[in-house]
Amino acid sequence: MVPLDDTWDRLAESLQGASRWEEYENPGGSIKRVVEPLIDGIVDDAEKLRTLQRYIRTSIKWDGNYTYYPGQSPKDLLKSRRGTAADINLMLVCMARAAGLQAEAVLISTRAHGRVRVSYPLLTQFNYVLARITLEDQKHMVDATDRFHPYTTLPLRALIDHGWVVQRGRPVWVAVRAGDSAERTTSVEATINRDGGLNGKIEIVDSGYRAIGTRTTLGDEDDSDFVRESIIDPQNAEVTECDVSGAESASLPIVVNCDFDVPAYGQVAGDYIYVSPMLAQRWNENPFTKLDRRFPVDFGYVRKNTFKLSLLIPEGYELIEAPPNIHFNSESGGTRFSRTTAVRMNRIVFETHADILRTEFKPHHYTHLREFYERVVNEHSTQLVLRRKERQVPTGDNATRAS
Repeated sequence: MVPLDDTWDRLAESLQGASRWEEYENPGGSIKRVVEPLIDGIVDDAEKLRTLQRYIRTSIKWDGNYTYYPGQSPKDLLKSRRGTAADINLMLVCMARAAGLQAEAVLISTRAHGRVRVSYPLLTQFNYVLARITLEDQKHMVDATDRFHPYTTLPLRALIDHGWVVQRGRPVWVAVRAGDSAERTTSVEATINRDGGLNGKIEIVDSGYRAIGTRTTLGDEDDSDFVRESIIDPQNAEVTECDVSGAESASLPIVVNCDFDVPAYGQVAGDYIYVSPMLAQRWNENPFTKLDRRFPVDFGYVRKNTFKLSLLIPEGYELIEAPPNIHFNSESGGTRFSRTTAVRMNRIVFETHADILRTEFKPHHYTHLREFYERVVNEHSTQLVLRRKERQVPTGDNATRAS
């Protein structure tokens, strides 16, 4: 934390002295009467926060507007049940204080709004409000506008460098960071036949920011359509018997299980079958096409992608060519790729990891990031080659018995 100069101090005093802002910082009787039955019997502070955040998310709808100053009083907000980001997150501050929790408002400039210049103490640089809640001496940034986010996971729009904590007499700058990563693990157990047809089961486990996006998507389309369009690469895949768990709880991973069938997935050429093992999570192209870049690449949060395949080899065939085991990262770090291929009994066991482990890459690291993506695209395009086994020609006594 960096203490601010007197000019920022006076700005904080002016803001906190405004009547409407003051109503949110000092909860009145009407707010306390709402909060008390909600937290009755709850001892754990974290559970109190989750309860209050859940109440706000389900009772008040965000109207999509960004602002740093509330547009209505707490009492009117509870009546209208619709408000700006400032209304909603200041209500969380208000209710948290009514519940006995330490809470402050944090002003930020969202990613699309631009960076705040600390040397210019102007409120117009801000366009969003977060709540900072203290739980067991740990301070958490919290947002209550989106019901799909876990309670201490901020939306991507709010993942910026720093925010301004509005505290009378001692306002400070604090870092605003992602409290979670985006992770997807896809596991496929499949069989390929002599004609190249592929069928089996697929399981997708999404957690963190990846689960947030999946929850939003599943709310708009059929489960099988989601798997077909978003997960399985072959466009002619038939997806059936889907089961989804965890979609109703923002704090749990989402797990999707489906059966699938892909006609003519493998390319058959005489005695050979050529199979792309990357049935899902394949990086088809490099998004970084320019040779250089003047500004940082900001991913917002760490991203981890795991793909696993267990493929039954058709009877009478053998694996003769497979991608080699490999591990590499970009020259400047912050990325990681690995791949392993093995044959166990009559199954090909294939696994890859492609991870972005740093949230921001400076311009002088851009070339390394671009080269990493290019290499992953190339590695994801490799194939498995199966060949029909040669028929054993009987000899000697075996030939006599065979005749």
